Amino acid sequence: WDEAREASPDWYKGNDMLGMLMYTNCFAGNLRGVKKHLDYIQECGVNYLHLMPLLESPKDRSDGGYAVSSYRDVEKRLGTIAQLKKLAAEFRENGLEKIKDYDKGIVEEQLRKIYCEINDHANSVAEEA
Repeated sequence: WDEAREASPDWYKGNDMLGMLMYTNCFAGNLRGVKKHLDYIQECGVNYLHLMPLLESPKDRSDGGYAVSSYRDVEKRLGTIAQLKKLAAEFRENGLEKIKDYDKGIVEEQLRKIYCEINDHANSVAEEA
């Protein structure tokens, strides 16, 4: 699948593409619910599904699920990364594409804070020397 998309980078612009934006928790409750609705999704003619918000969010700053605290974990109430991988495989088997939002802002903000702390520490050590 990835090789085919690389060979045709405008694959998603075709007239044969019909996408569906799905708030996983509202439409199906969780990833298992999405799996249960695959037949319905395909009956609607959908061939790419945009799942959101899906990744683990900071407890006090979820921003509706767009703030991400881990790109390796699914929000616990929605399922697990193993369930997402299995669902992605089922999508491929059924000719469905999966699209997921990546909002790097929160993680980048956390990294900037860490870099600033490291830099401040390095500056204070240099001043003491």
